[in-house]
Amino acid sequence: MRVHMISASSYAVSILLVVLPFASSGLINSIGIDIRVPLPLPTSQSQPNPIWQQYGLLDVTATINSTIVVVPIPITQARAITPAQYPILTAAYRELLPGWLEDMYPLIVAIQLEHDIHGFGLTIPDFTTFRIAFPFVDILKDGYSNFVYAPVNWINLNPVGLLGLSVYGLFTPIASMDPPGDPYDFVPVSKASAPGEVYFNFTGTLNINHKTPNGYVKLAPATPDIPWNLIFNTSLTQLPFDPVPVAGSVFLDSIKYPHLKLNRNDAKGWLFAAAFKENNFLPCSVYKGYGGTGSGDSL
Repeated sequence: MRVHMISASSYAVSILLVVLPFASSGLINSIGIDIRVPLPLPTSQSQPNPIWQQYGLLDVTATINSTIVVVPIPITQARAITPAQYPILTAAYRELLPGWLEDMYPLIVAIQLEHDIHGFGLTIPDFTTFRIAFPFVDILKDGYSNFVYAPVNWINLNPVGLLGLSVYGLFTPIASMDPPGDPYDFVPVSKASAPGEVYFNFTGTLNINHKTPNGYVKLAPATPDIPWNLIFNTSLTQLPFDPVPVAGSVFLDSIKYPHLKLNRNDAKGWLFAAAFKENNFLPCSVYKGYGGTGSGDSL
């Protein structure tokens, strides 16, 4: 994602999620995000994967093009959803977020396009995912190493991407997305409710080949950990393509998260792209105390 030449004006980013797990259920889940970032409008595109040639044929790498926001929720809500056996490293996020309220937790709402994916000697088609993520989870119980808990990962109907997520045992509801190839899109001013409005529509569908009673796709037993790495010191995040700050409101009402209802107007985050590396089937214990970012790429 290339973003530059920012002015003091603002435009809106609107993201809408509607999930229909079963037509007969009468249940509708919705997530809406309204975000404001500076003008002029950035070009809606993703840059090539800058690291794939550095790794072996079996390593999976990609460009991750993202809209990610942080939503304050009560720590009690986070504790009700994350596995009880794993502590939450509250001291870690309070250090990173000075002034953060004592009883609040930084929930992550993320829409991500995986672009220019290389792995197993193949180039894999792009796909988009949406997830609610719970960071700062102490899986190793060492009081230091931070991991993210993200039990539900909505995905557009991409067979390779679906298999790639499901093989780890992740819950992956199928969804049709508009736009299909970016974590945001730009509509003409004449058609927008506000100048430069951006929309993201997300409608759930069924995968009849892998239909299960709960509407999820699950192709393998769940694994306890999946070491995925975002690498932030590549050309994807260097000037003039550095991340753009966003702020706005988030609404969430989903049967996938019955203990989590959101209607906040104080969400903050970033539009950004980063390099991604997937370390297949390595235990999270190899990342005990991990503090590195990767070798970057040739700038």
